[in-house]
Amino acid sequence: MLGRVFNKYLSLSYEVRVLLITTFASGVFDGLLYIGGLLQLYLKSAGYGGGDVGLFIFINGLVSSILVIPSGYLADVFGRRRVALISVMPLTISTILIAISPLKPFIVASAFLGGLGSALIHPSLSALMADKARDNLEVTYSAASFLLSLGTAIGGFMGWIPEILVGRGLTYFESYRVVVFLACIICLAT
Repeated sequence: MLGRVFNKYLSLSYEVRVLLITTFASGVFDGLLYIGGLLQLYLKSAGYGGGDVGLFIFINGLVSSILVIPSGYLADVFGRRRVALISVMPLTISTILIAISPLKPFIVASAFLGGLGSALIHPSLSALMADKARDNLEVTYSAASFLLSLGTAIGGFMGWIPEILVGRGLTYFESYRVVVFLACIICLAT
C-alpha cells in the first residue's frame, strides 16, 4: 500500500511536488514557533509575562483572520504564485524582528507582519496547488494534509534544541533566540 501511495506521489508534476515540500516546510516552521510553544517560551525568557505573550498571539491571529479573505482575492488578481512568494517576506521579517530584539515595539510589529504573511500564504498556496494538480486533487490534498501534519509534529519536536543548547552553556534566552533564527532559515527555504 505504501508503495502505491509513493508511486502516486511520484506521478505528480514537479511543481506540485515542490508545493508539497513547501507545505511540509511551512508545517515545520509553524510547529517549531507556534504550536510547539517555543515562541512563547522565548518571549517569557526575554522577561515578558503571559499578558504580553497573549497580546502577541492575539495580534497575529486577528490580523491573519481579518486579512485571509482579501488575500484570496489578491491571489486571484495578482497571481497565486506571486502572492505566495511575496508572503514569505513578511513572515521572514516578522521572525527576524523578534529574533533581533525582543523589545515591545518589535514584538508587536512581528505579530502584525506574521499575521499578514500567514493570511497571504495559505489561500495562495492552496489555490496554486489546486491549479497545478487539477487531475490529481485527491492525492495532492491528501499528501498536503499528511505533510503539513508531519512537518508540524517535527517542528514541535524540535523544541528539544534549546535544552541541548542550554546543556552546552547558553542561557534559555540565547538558546531560544538561536532557534528563532533557525526558524528564519526554514521560512526562507519555503
